[in-house]
Amino acid sequence: PSCPNVACSVYQSTHDTNCTNAYFSCLDCQQSDYGGWPEDKSEIPMAFMTKQHRETIRQHCTRNPANAIFPDLPTSLNGEEEE
Repeated sequence: PSCPNVACSVYQSTHDTNCTNAYFSCLDCQQSDYGGWPEDKSEIPMAFMTKQHRETIRQHCTRNPANAIFPDLPTSLNGEEEE
């Protein structure tokens, strides 16, 4: 059965150049299917995730917003806390 949540991640093999096998994942499936976020930050195609981005994902991509788990990324490009 497919998940009713909105996806926040798309996984694709680097060998699949035609994107024929993309896997879409919400926050809940990220945890249950993949055991969380990759430890190697080079596997996450972003350098930071703003607080607004995290809140949008929390509102739309999980059935359990109070316990949402995000990748270990800074909230700004320079690593400083957002105001």
